[in-house]
Amino acid sequence: MQSHMKKIASALVLTLLMSFVAMPGVNAADDITGHYAEKEMRALNEKGIMKGDSPGTFSPNRAVTRAEFSAFVKRALELNLPIDPSTGSFNDVEPDDWFYDAVNQSVAASIITGYPDGNFRPNQKITREEMAVIMYRALQYKGIEMQEISLAFKDKEMIHKDFIDEVSMVASVKLIAGYPDNTYRPKDNTKRADAAIVIYRMLNIISPPPVLEYSVANITSAGELKEVNKYETYNNAKNALTSPDSQVVMKGKKIVWMKSGLTISNGFTIIYDSIKFSSNSTYVTTGTEMKFHSAGETWVEVTVADTRGYVKKDSVTLTPYQMLNGRSYYSVNSGNLYHYIYSPTLDRYSGIIIGKAPSFMNTGTKYYSWDGNEFYNTAGDKVGQAYQYYQYLPLYTKTKYTAQQLDSFIRNSYPDTYKNKYPKSPLEGTGEIFKRVEDKYGVNALYFLSHAIHESAWGTSRIAVDKNNLFGLGAVDSDPYGNAITFESLEAGIEEAAVKYIIPKYFTKTNYIYHGAFLGNKTMGMNVKYASDPYWGEKIAAYMYKADKFLKGGDLGNHQLGLTNATSLNVRSEPKVVSGNDIYKFSKVGTSVAILSESKQSDGTWYQIVPKRSYPKAYIFGNGNYGTFAKKINVAK
Repeated sequence: MQSHMKKIASALVLTLLMSFVAMPGVNAADDITGHYAEKEMRALNEKGIMKGDSPGTFSPNRAVTRAEFSAFVKRALELNLPIDPSTGSFNDVEPDDWFYDAVNQSVAASIITGYPDGNFRPNQKITREEMAVIMYRALQYKGIEMQEISLAFKDKEMIHKDFIDEVSMVASVKLIAGYPDNTYRPKDNTKRADAAIVIYRMLNIISPPPVLEYSVANITSAGELKEVNKYETYNNAKNALTSPDSQVVMKGKKIVWMKSGLTISNGFTIIYDSIKFSSNSTYVTTGTEMKFHSAGETWVEVTVADTRGYVKKDSVTLTPYQMLNGRSYYSVNSGNLYHYIYSPTLDRYSGIIIGKAPSFMNTGTKYYSWDGNEFYNTAGDKVGQAYQYYQYLPLYTKTKYTAQQLDSFIRNSYPDTYKNKYPKSPLEGTGEIFKRVEDKYGVNALYFLSHAIHESAWGTSRIAVDKNNLFGLGAVDSDPYGNAITFESLEAGIEEAAVKYIIPKYFTKTNYIYHGAFLGNKTMGMNVKYASDPYWGEKIAAYMYKADKFLKGGDLGNHQLGLTNATSLNVRSEPKVVSGNDIYKFSKVGTSVAILSESKQSDGTWYQIVPKRSYPKAYIFGNGNYGTFAKKINVAK
């Protein structure tokens, strides 16, 4: 073993060379500013793993010795293993050498080994292939799994046969990479810069840095987002909010939390009853505006019409009010109520006349409503509540209009849009069919015709023309035309739609899609489970209103409408509670009824209502001794 005595001059020189003076954090005057490995070298310097030769001098292109690399590994892995004095020394490594502990710690961890002659050769420069072997052992020491891969380096044949597996292993976890010319240059000496890169990567493989995928952003006065800080988790970001009214939480470029705004569906979106996403209330189509309540990491609490529930966060877009480009609204013109529906995808509005304007609304003023019944001004104050008659009319009632009048409406209201291909509507002459179905099965003819107009584009759709299918029966999204049912005639298609679809599914309570025999919205009525368009019922009711305006026959407002206010409300054959006089039930709160008259009885107010087909008379309890079971509603007139 070499003598423990060193010449003083040699010790001073070695101390100067390996003093590892701390390098300034960022200094334009140092020798790594702008270097390809600047980030990695500064990071290791801050951690105390790799330091400069002197202030401002990191010497990134200087070759690394075995002693230095031992020190880098020892510090990076924070090795603190017990050293056996009998095996912890080499002929050329003395206890007072600066690298004594680093060498022996690395050897004890089986990361670096000495040579058969008993020497460590601390000042020998380390090659790139030797560096790969050492890094393989370091990763193995930390339990990192690697696998052999086929190396694509052009000079892979130059890699020592004893090292090829290790080079392959570290390449599999992207610890090493070649040069731009696709060479590895295994025999080249390892530069300090390259050593910094691989050690930096090794640390990220052993302890991957947190993924800061969440951020807090300010909403500027221009309605734009300006990122403030990044965070690892949703809760960390949410807890970091300092001004929630003007800040949002983002995941990447997507807003995932806001205090207030609109929830807009990205596609077909299901509204679930809970955050377990196991059962659902209804569903909506792309671009549907929903009221925002709150948001968790995976869910958003919303309201559609009067239905409050939860949607999966990845199915919607959260848009703060400050960032809205447009929003659906209602307005009044010439006594009519217009609904202007905004499409965020197209960035444009489409307007329809949906019915009479409520008396509390003013011309030229914008109003907002979630359910189409309760209206608010732009300040968010409620201004009134009014229902659209045709949207809440029970569809087992009869229209006053005759077959001839229905045909007149079809003939005179047929849009010019379709006349180039079909000079007259294929629906002309169907008034008699719809009236016959009304008499035979109890389906309101005006409603049924309006439904057909909406679904078939006035009878001109390909399914309607080729298959006599006005209602798209059997059509599914994957292949609407191919799966649509073909009927022998329009009459056959209309009758089957009534008998097999409308009556059993939407006029009764024998299945999960029954929510009342009226058009309604996404809370009650046919619209709940018939179509994903939240305004499907409103649009069909709009055709009924259009027909009534044209025909002027007094069908609109013919009945006083009411809504049930109790579940399993008995409909009775007489206005009193007697065992055996219950004839059917209204199973859900909010079911529409057409009230014919009311009478005061000893127990309270009873309503005579239009009965479902086959019952001569029907009564429900309104309010009194038992509570409020039904109530009249204000209809726009």
